[in-house]
Amino acid sequence: MDSTSSHPLRPQDVAALDALPATAAFLADDYEKGFHKGIQLYLSVDGEPVADLAYGAVGEQPLTTNSLLHWVCASKPVTTVAIGLLAEQGLVDFADRVTDYVPEYGKGGKEEARLEHLLTHSMPHQDRRTQYNLGLGWEENLELACATEVDAPPGAHRAYATWINAQVLAEVVARVSGTTFDDFVTRNVLHPLGMRDTWFGMTREDYEKVGDSILPMTFADANMRHGYGEHSKNAYDGLINVYPQVRMASLPSSGAKGPMRDLAKLYETLAGTRTAEGSAVDWTSVAARLTEHHEVDEPIAPDGAWYGDWAINDMDWSHGFLRDRGMFCQEASPLVFGHPGEKVIMALGDPGHGLAMAFSFNSIVDPAFGNPRMNLLCRALYQDALG
Repeated sequence: MDSTSSHPLRPQDVAALDALPATAAFLADDYEKGFHKGIQLYLSVDGEPVADLAYGAVGEQPLTTNSLLHWVCASKPVTTVAIGLLAEQGLVDFADRVTDYVPEYGKGGKEEARLEHLLTHSMPHQDRRTQYNLGLGWEENLELACATEVDAPPGAHRAYATWINAQVLAEVVARVSGTTFDDFVTRNVLHPLGMRDTWFGMTREDYEKVGDSILPMTFADANMRHGYGEHSKNAYDGLINVYPQVRMASLPSSGAKGPMRDLAKLYETLAGTRTAEGSAVDWTSVAARLTEHHEVDEPIAPDGAWYGDWAINDMDWSHGFLRDRGMFCQEASPLVFGHPGEKVIMALGDPGHGLAMAFSFNSIVDPAFGNPRMNLLCRALYQDALG
């Protein structure tokens, strides 16, 4: 993390880090320990950029502020916002049965499931943490999601789902809007919010234009020394990082690719620190719908559903966003909302402090290191932003 490396910091990145002393100190320490060799980071206060920086590399590819990174689970809020827009237009209600829109979902104990259950991760699918079959297409993955049974009634307890909920919600978006999920999200979320460097699904033509800018997911040197992640590493190195058809696929829970600057725009808009120029949508109302706290009778699922050092099911959730300062940092206000991804990405909006941030490390680590690392970086950014 210095100007003498093979991928040196740009002068503007050096200046940005100089203005963020707590952040710079944390990143330098994490870098020296071998937990990352680069990061892309965006921070704003009251809608004004404080930092838009990047350094390091993924393999031989330099990591820049314009690099397209895999958002993994931090993609989910875009799908959530799409449903929120339909609700704002009166086309759906969170209390509606899922089968009102996707009748084939109504089996295996899911007949009474509501959109709210999917949005709030309170739909206890039995195999909720299994992954997509990345070799399959949209219809095949939807069929797998609909075939899944539940281990408790809808709403009985929190049950974080890695992909099933988002896949079904995206199908609702497609059927209600009469267009593809990708097209709806691009026209109604990404472009109106200025997120024009972000993609979900890609055509072959799109991929030929920007594919070289998509950086692969990698694993930290220190991470592999601890023996963590061989299975995930093989999945990324054998599929996501190699095959264009997988990188081009539309995956509503984890398929977004773009710079952290774009991801932060989503949170700036929902936090009310940024205006979506030319958009007729009342984004304040959309944000209020989606960030309302949601309670369940039994927070912890039978399997505990630990997310590294945190029991993610025991945290405060709204409709698609985490609302728990334990996920972010204690410096956050009670109004904070956001979502992590694969122990490398964190994005949040905090109306209480007028703050928005998004960052992504360039390498995955063991959750025992990755989750606290995100928490500590979040705290450093708050300290630097708020003084």
